[in-house]
Amino acid sequence: MALVIKTKLKINVPIEQVYRAFTNATILRQWFCDFATVDAKQGGRAYFWWTSGRYLTGEFSEAKPDKTLKIACRGCQERGSTEISLNLISKGKETQVNIIESGFTNEKTRTEIERRWEESLTNLKSYLENGLDLRFTNRPMLGIIFGDFNDKIASQLGIPVKEGIRITDVVNGLA
Repeated sequence: MALVIKTKLKINVPIEQVYRAFTNATILRQWFCDFATVDAKQGGRAYFWWTSGRYLTGEFSEAKPDKTLKIACRGCQERGSTEISLNLISKGKETQVNIIESGFTNEKTRTEIERRWEESLTNLKSYLENGLDLRFTNRPMLGIIFGDFNDKIASQLGIPVKEGIRITDVVNGLA
């Protein structure tokens, strides 16, 4: 029995922006992967790559602008191929995104890909609505700014230490 992923998401931007986010290589890198090539037309190819070494390659079987995309694809460690179906529904300035990925033969793989879709679609919503790529904004950051430190600065500050680093400022709102 083939295993399936079904997911839905509402994004508060027009349908054209959502469709472009799935079909433009530059925008795909802003929310989905680290490198992409896309030729969104029937028979067109797609390639998505992540710095972790994962990749996904496929061929479009359908591409209706601002409506649907279907792509038969295979990941780097998957034995078989899956089909991703993207359907977009315009609701004024809001877009309903429906994704179905079918053809999994392994529950563990299906569960892992479902988790990745959830993360990616949450990031897509953030990117389109707020301009924020959560892969970066959710990274832990230490809010300190370093400055030069040498013998002259140590002498000026009256510090007996001659080597090290000097914190010159802090960034409000960060740890």
